Amino acid sequence: MKKVLSFGTCLALGLSVVGASSALAEEATFYFDNSTTNWDSVCVWAWSEQDGLWASGIGFDAWPGIELEKDAATGYYVYVCEDYVEDGRIMFNNHDNGEQTCDAVAQSAAAGKVCVPTVKNTADDEAADPLRKADQWYGEWQDVAAAEAPAEAPAAEEPAAEAPAAEEPAAEAPAAEAPAAEAPAADAGKTADATPIAAVAMLGLVSMAVVVATRKKIA
Repeated sequence: MKKVLSFGTCLALGLSVVGASSALAEEATFYFDNSTTNWDSVCVWAWSEQDGLWASGIGFDAWPGIELEKDAATGYYVYVCEDYVEDGRIMFNNHDNGEQTCDAVAQSAAAGKVCVPTVKNTADDEAADPLRKADQWYGEWQDVAAAEAPAEAPAAEEPAAEAPAAEEPAAEAPAAEAPAAEAPAADAGKTADATPIAAVAMLGLVSMAVVVATRKKIA
């Protein structure tokens, strides 16, 4: 009889635990920023430490989980869980192609926020925190409004129109040279000099004529 009561008590306790976790279930949305990881395909995997049946009940029966679609409004990959429990763990992976977010990120999952991977864990990270396994992505959960959604590449700016080159002032025409003073003709000087000579010669001729005439009279 005691064994029966003991089994019944354990069953009741088990149901109460499941009931308690189910009571916390509610719809929750999670986002993933793929701008750093650049995965071709993004999948989500979920589990719960409190309720082992929770994850399988919402479709997580085999790795890599559920493939996600990109949300056009935010630019992030989005996962909407209709029955999320308080201690649910959310992990993202590149469709089982060798990369995933680490347990440290999954454990800090927050509904309504975006998972932003920042860096891959190193061996030192794993030694300091077993939840940060080496070569897995570490990051944080940020508010969607605060996180920078992947932006499209900015359109190439058209080159600014060049300002018209300033026109060079037209070269000024050279000033007309003043006509050079004409040199006095050489003949003018000669004429002026020849005038007294001619007068003297004429006087000489007249004197000679007078002398000749006088001699003739005497003779």
